Amino acid sequence: MDAEDTHSPDRGGAPPDKLPNEPTLVAEDRPGVGQGHGPVSIDHLARLAALRLDGDERLGVARDLQRIIALVDEMQAVDTQGVEPLAHPLDATQRLRADEATERVDRERCQAGAPEARDGLYLVPSVLSE
Repeated sequence: MDAEDTHSPDRGGAPPDKLPNEPTLVAEDRPGVGQGHGPVSIDHLARLAALRLDGDERLGVARDLQRIIALVDEMQAVDTQGVEPLAHPLDATQRLRADEATERVDRERCQAGAPEARDGLYLVPSVLSE
């Protein structure tokens, strides 16, 4: 998997409508899953995630997502009527300490190894496009 654009002509990619046998993830008509829009394109998801997937990886992702949806469906089918929600599966009390700073951070020393920092902030390349 590459974090490059899947469909750039100079990278050998093709737009999703040109891919043969594009794997899709079918979400049945049920609230909250697929939002009633029909099949979900694996290539569309890969493009949104800025991933390049080859044919085998696309099929693997489709299989994995189908298994995840099947597991969610199985869990949603469990009757939980009358079951109280849990914050933690063990009935234990946590001993909490006061929320106090116990040491000071030397910002300059921490940012000394950063490729680029300014005004106490780490500068990173933009990963989202408009």
